[in-house]
Amino acid sequence: MLSVWFWIWLAIAIGFAILEMLSLSFYLIPFSFGALLALIAYFFSAPIWLQVVLFALGTILSFIFVRPFARSLAKRAPKQESAIDRVIGKQARITKAITSEEPIGRAIVLGEDWLAVAQDSSESFKVDQEVSVVGVDGTKLVIKEL
Repeated sequence: MLSVWFWIWLAIAIGFAILEMLSLSFYLIPFSFGALLALIAYFFSAPIWLQVVLFALGTILSFIFVRPFARSLAKRAPKQESAIDRVIGKQARITKAITSEEPIGRAIVLGEDWLAVAQDSSESFKVDQEVSVVGVDGTKLVIKEL
């Protein structure tokens, strides 16, 4: 019959693994590794004090080796641009004119329709005019003449 320590080590291992999957911080998975080491010791009928020592040792060693490995993986991962980053510097085509009376128009950039405002409020843009995207303000493109 399995003792309460089997269930404790199993709960710690699974619990911290689940929490790690939710957080993706690599701060919780070492506790899971330590608990797995203690669980293995349990199966070899190690005394509880040795299980606790192996849990602590496994956790500490995991912190020493897993965290740097995880950081190196994170550095190698390609950065993903957001839609905002992708449109800055691109050319857009005006689909709704921008004037001093109607300061918010529309423009298409990279196949997407956006609200658009002029970088300089004194500028006007006609329909089908090509412009340059210089920024994004909330949900609006900030544009200027090419």
